[in-house]
Amino acid sequence: MWKNSSDLSSNARKSQEPSIGYSNQRAVAFDFHVHSPAVNLRRLVLEYRLKIYSNKVAFSAVTALGVLLATCRVHPTRDSHYVAGLTADAMFVVHALQEFAFDKPVQFREFVMWQPRSIFDHEMYAAITNALPHATGYRGEDFHVFPSGLDPWGVPFWIRVTFVATTKDQSAREVQTFEIKVWSSGPNKRNEQGSGDDILCGPFEAKAW
Repeated sequence: MWKNSSDLSSNARKSQEPSIGYSNQRAVAFDFHVHSPAVNLRRLVLEYRLKIYSNKVAFSAVTALGVLLATCRVHPTRDSHYVAGLTADAMFVVHALQEFAFDKPVQFREFVMWQPRSIFDHEMYAAITNALPHATGYRGEDFHVFPSGLDPWGVPFWIRVTFVATTKDQSAREVQTFEIKVWSSGPNKRNEQGSGDDILCGPFEAKAW
């Protein structure tokens, strides 16, 4: 087939145009355009901004997740399980103090004078538990193992022992009556002197001859 001059000139123009790209046998396109330094700089700046933005997004997501986990953290509540165990441990402290006041009134009065805040102050808990098995009115079957002295949240029980009055029994002996209050700091682990979310047991009486 004969080609006219116009076809030849158009083919010549096409052959002179720069190649934009070609495909190899696997149909992978390669770009051979040569860009100016300004274009390359703009591309680098754009890529840098995209990396900064992606890092900010990732950091914000991690921060939000941390706040969510901290807010949704489950704290122990005063359900029946905690109340039962806490009450039993607090009553052990009360009974031990009552027995200590009856069998060792002089040492008991000394502890009252020192005004302990927690049952561990002045080693009071060690003294009353060591003396308890030898106490006159102690019933060992009630407490096979001594409690640790800590509430369910790992905080020592707080205590307040105050003098109430001096009276006389039937044999005309003087009897001093003391008031005992024992409480737990509660879920917030702060001693609020028996108020707030503190769990108070008492008041109870202890008598010392």
